[in-house]
Amino acid sequence: MSLSRNYTLLTLMGLIRMKSGKLQNTLLTRSMLIDTIYTCLLEIARELKEADTPEFGLSVAATIASDKIDLTSIDGASTKINVESIVKLVDATNGLLIPTDAVEFNYLADYPQKQNDIFWYRDGELIYLYKGTGVSAYGVVTLHYDRIPEKAIADATLIDLSDRFIPLLISKILEVVG
Repeated sequence: MSLSRNYTLLTLMGLIRMKSGKLQNTLLTRSMLIDTIYTCLLEIARELKEADTPEFGLSVAATIASDKIDLTSIDGASTKINVESIVKLVDATNGLLIPTDAVEFNYLADYPQKQNDIFWYRDGELIYLYKGTGVSAYGVVTLHYDRIPEKAIADATLIDLSDRFIPLLISKILEVVG
């Protein structure tokens, strides 16, 4: 994770109020400011992803017990992971898993040339796996993904962005609040 070491929600809200000149809560309510901070944080996450900055890229290894992975309770994660997009899935024994869509996935068993690989597709919080007949077993699968930043709601919560990008976040917020 890339949490700030110095900026909590409370300190960031204070800075924004001072820099915008809107110190009174009536001009810039707490909920409006929290939503603006999170919207700008999501925008920065998208920009960093496009620039191939690994700020929000993570990976987690999972032991596969069935033909699906539930992202809400993946084995190797200490908490629920917020997956924005999957970069790749790699099986320690069988190599790179091949992405497909739901329609093709349903017909993979009909193609002899696709029996020596493992295929996957994502449907919401589930990743469905197809292991061809030529693959004896799943190995440990590592999920490489881009995560969704966490929204700070409590005052003492650290902002989910490393300190080097906090000035960019402040600048974006000030563009919005004026």
